[in-house]
Amino acid sequence: MRAEYAEGEYVYLVPTLPSAPSAAYRLPLCEIRRVAGYRVTVIVDGAEIETDERNIRRTYPDVRPREPRAPLRPPMPDGYEEVTLW
Repeated sequence: MRAEYAEGEYVYLVPTLPSAPSAAYRLPLCEIRRVAGYRVTVIVDGAEIETDERNIRRTYPDVRPREPRAPLRPPMPDGYEEVTLW
């Protein structure tokens, strides 16, 4: 579903696609300069950056901490011991 963006609108640059510009990782507030189909040109710190419209949002993105990783292997049951391989 395509969102409608207007020139002069303020949006947040968010890294969603692998092709997102490196400036998107700071989650900056930027102004839309041009809209051409799915490509949007925004101004970030005085520099124009062209990106896909999926890399921008109107609201501040939720920054959630990552979930802890699962242990690499389960613990040994009671009564068992680990045998060394060397």
